Amino acid sequence: MSDICAHVAGMTGNVAIVEGFPGVAKSAKQVAFYTEARGFWQHTLPVTSLIPEDFIGLQFPVDGMVKTLAPQLVTDAWAAHNRGLIPVILLDEFKSCSAMVFAVCLRLLQERSMGPHKLPPTTLFFGTCNPADIAANGNEFPMPIANRVGHFSCDVDLGAWQQGIMNGFPDPEWPMLPDNWGTFKRESILQVVAYTRARPEQANMPPTKAAEQSGPYPSFRSFTNLATANAGLISLGMFEDYGHEMAQAFVGQAVGGEFMTYITNLDLRSPQECWNLGSNYTIPSTGDRQYAELNSMTAALVRDITPKNFADTWAVIEAAAKQGASAEAAGCCPVVIKEVYAKKTRTPEEKDYKIPKSALKTFAPILKESGII
Repeated sequence: MSDICAHVAGMTGNVAIVEGFPGVAKSAKQVAFYTEARGFWQHTLPVTSLIPEDFIGLQFPVDGMVKTLAPQLVTDAWAAHNRGLIPVILLDEFKSCSAMVFAVCLRLLQERSMGPHKLPPTTLFFGTCNPADIAANGNEFPMPIANRVGHFSCDVDLGAWQQGIMNGFPDPEWPMLPDNWGTFKRESILQVVAYTRARPEQANMPPTKAAEQSGPYPSFRSFTNLATANAGLISLGMFEDYGHEMAQAFVGQAVGGEFMTYITNLDLRSPQECWNLGSNYTIPSTGDRQYAELNSMTAALVRDITPKNFADTWAVIEAAAKQGASAEAAGCCPVVIKEVYAKKTRTPEEKDYKIPKSALKTFAPILKESGII
């Protein structure tokens, strides 16, 4: 499972680090999958043998100023990007970095930059490593690195390994993300927001014990990264099977498990069930469930814009406001107006997308405050 989870996380733009014992094909699987035939250009970056200057480029003086020549990796990545390929950088033996190389890797991973030289915005990062205690010159991740990556363990299947060494190892069969995977971000973000509203103390909880600082932990950054990775899972219909593993890879085992238990137990009605109820909609019993259900419906509207869904959404949020969930209902209005109504104005379909006068009256204060009206 970890291989697929790491693949999905990396494809969404997160940094996916796969850790496991030597000889379990951690790097070989990445090299076998991210080929030009699948639309990728791959480069293995041997971080263990690099020094900080390798990440900046050759420096030389020009008219009293210091210029830098772009590293070859940057030049090659842009050449691949201009050919329509997605650059994939594999950070090999990542836990064998020195502290100074870890420091320069922060900018590489966060900004996709090597010194002043930007990599293509489509660049993906994966990493592999042995456990630090058996890696050559092994070092645990510093907290800033640990908080920026997804931590995955390498799958080891004895039977598959035995077959592989006898008959050759097959290429991984990992799914590609659909083109519209990004439209599922709102749904995955609302899961994170609903959870952190219910458990605010866990939204930003850096570990104080040194033994826990090199692994995944809950923070604003790691929850944001989790939401992006989960959008990939949801778009593939894999959230139910892989959600626990993905959550634990980004925010830690304890909080990740509690997050998934919470999401599973929300027991929300589907967007279609909400639309069917329309003005007869009844709000859930708690504020976090009200928030999650209404925003899930709104996210579904953005993905499936029709006049009926638009009208039913207004009926539901008006009904919610009348029953006391005014803040949760009003929070849906900016999305409905900016991402649905605004797109339909001044088009032939405009007449089918009218905001009800009753809704304008109900939500006028927040709409004025937000600058929408």
